[in-house]
Amino acid sequence: MLKPLSPLKLFFFITLLLINPALADEQKEEDKLPVELFTINATGGKVQFQLEIANTPETRKKGLMFRKKLPRYRGLLIDYKKSTKAGIWMKNTLIPLDILFILPDGKIETIFSRAVPESKEVLKSKGNVRAVIELNAGITERFAIRPGDTVLHPIFNNAP
Repeated sequence: MLKPLSPLKLFFFITLLLINPALADEQKEEDKLPVELFTINATGGKVQFQLEIANTPETRKKGLMFRKKLPRYRGLLIDYKKSTKAGIWMKNTLIPLDILFILPDGKIETIFSRAVPESKEVLKSKGNVRAVIELNAGITERFAIRPGDTVLHPIFNNAP
């Protein structure tokens, strides 16, 4: 027969349930970013993704850190709002990602496939880019997304 928990043990048990690390994947309402539809006109055909938009210094810095999962056709667009040299690292990023550096006209400049979670290696653009897209690792291979392919969206002034 089970003994009832003391009030102190019951308090700690309830507290643990409330701060369950499994809930860390859930974004707080104030942390949610706007989501927009982006199309990549890829070598393998057109593919669409719903990308969260990180366009402030704070949201660009955080990226997809601390997330434990990312739905298949979701990702993050880091919008620098101007042409700039960019570098991304995976410190505190728990899931492997494909990192795409996007030129101001929407062309994909560079792709780093299967970036290693929690790596401190800085992945850099070759030149000035407007944005970076972070997708689940393997997506670029699966859909034959290559440098030179085009991301279609109004921020690149190329949406149909």
